[in-house]
Amino acid sequence: MELAISYKRFSSLAQAKGRSEGRQGDETEEYCSRKEYKIVETFVDRGFSAYTGENSDKGDLKAILDLAAAGKIKPGTHLVVESLDRISRQEITAALSLFL
Repeated sequence: MELAISYKRFSSLAQAKGRSEGRQGDETEEYCSRKEYKIVETFVDRGFSAYTGENSDKGDLKAILDLAAAGKIKPGTHLVVESLDRISRQEITAALSLFL
């Protein structure tokens, strides 16, 4: 079974009262089940903007990037997100290095 890390994000703390986090989790779990991936860890940025890049500067996405850079994520582990806009909503030139 292949390993996966789940990443969820929403911009507004008011969204914490809604279904944003639950919806993203449900979709991630369903996808991982279909692909037979085992979710080994879940990271959540609550109230961090992807438009400004705040999530990659100081949020849980930064923690994922730091773990990967330190070699603490097993090679081949999948990063599963509901949509690419969970990671970045910045202009493509700013977001490109993040996606690479």
